[in-house]
Amino acid sequence: MMLRTRVSCEGSVVAEIDRRLRQLDKEALRYSTAGVKGFSSVFGPQNSPFRHLALDKLCLDAGGRHQGVIGAEEALLVILDGKCSVSLSTRISTRKGSGHEESKIVSWRSLGERPNPFTGSPAAVYIPENWNYEVEAECPTRALIVRSPWPGHESGARCEAIGGMPGSKPDGEAPIPILIRPQDVKVVSVGAANWRRDVRFILGPDSPSRRLFAAETLNPPGNWSGFPPHKHDTASGTEAVLEEFYHFTVNPSDSYGIQRVYDYSNVDQAVVVRDGDVVIFPRGYHPTVAPPGTTLCYFWAIAGPEKALKVTVDPCYSWLALAEGIIRETQRG
Repeated sequence: MMLRTRVSCEGSVVAEIDRRLRQLDKEALRYSTAGVKGFSSVFGPQNSPFRHLALDKLCLDAGGRHQGVIGAEEALLVILDGKCSVSLSTRISTRKGSGHEESKIVSWRSLGERPNPFTGSPAAVYIPENWNYEVEAECPTRALIVRSPWPGHESGARCEAIGGMPGSKPDGEAPIPILIRPQDVKVVSVGAANWRRDVRFILGPDSPSRRLFAAETLNPPGNWSGFPPHKHDTASGTEAVLEEFYHFTVNPSDSYGIQRVYDYSNVDQAVVVRDGDVVIFPRGYHPTVAPPGTTLCYFWAIAGPEKALKVTVDPCYSWLALAEGIIRETQRG
């Protein structure tokens, strides 16, 4: 009975995505962040079919500041490049039922160790519900803020102003922000031959996040990633309905990559992606390829009704798993 209820719920999510996709132009699957200054809301429920993911971007000059609030959501702040200080604050109840509250402040200075996403793993801060945050750039800094509704708040309700924190919890129960240092990021080599890439896991299955998965993929020149192609748009025992996006950094910056999105019914697109582009995947398989002489680094995040990284591989390419094992064994020999 519980499984049937969950499948029914996820089925309604798929139906809602289909309805919203019919209202959007195909180009709405891609968003450009080129030329962003300060704070910019890239996509969210207001301009996409997504209900479990939203993305903001920060591009601050040295000394620049941005203040924001995470209300009924969880968030991950990822520093793409540059260096900054991050301060967070909230209010917590000192005793149950007493009505007394006190402020709690967490801060870190000089976060970020890389000049660009191609030189190593990122620093990041996981922010749970009901926290204010402030970012101050120590040098020119770019960062992404990915958000997902806190469980029980799927409507996407947000705090209207800093300091208006709803739902304070007793001390000891409220989740606290977590610093993720570059050395905390797990780097894994995935694939083989011309579909090999490095994946930097920031929020994995064992992370404290309620819904979010997040990572970066470093796609070498001429190689494919997201291969064998996979999808996560159908509720079943082996697949979950999950929303996902990629934010691309391209080296050299005047080059490009190709992002294909397809299924075997009515979706088949090949999107040219350039530096700063964001592509969302409401449904379908979504492999990526870099042309010769071009390296892609894309930050990706996944969220859905449940925290379950269950995908279906395109049956046409399922044999690659065996080929990968053979290639790796040959290389070891």
